Amino acid sequence: GEQLVMSNACVLCHTIRGTGAHGLVGPDLTHVGSRRWIAGNELENNTANLAAWVTHAQALKPYAKMPNLSVFGGTDLRDVVAYLQTLR
Repeated sequence: GEQLVMSNACVLCHTIRGTGAHGLVGPDLTHVGSRRWIAGNELENNTANLAAWVTHAQALKPYAKMPNLSVFGGTDLRDVVAYLQTLR
């Protein structure tokens, strides 16, 4: 999951301290796994919501800065979500 995040557009928008991700557009994801809420406090931070947010943010919150990332699916999506959940 970490390799997928670091090799895709995620790093252009998000910061994850201690990694090569230094984006300034989206929120700092350094501790996203320990947050209770995501999407501007609109969705409970759980596996299903995190996967939905990564892939279909615009359907969940139109006009959010987060784009839909249909590049992630199946095993890749599960790996990305699992990685994000380790960020505490």
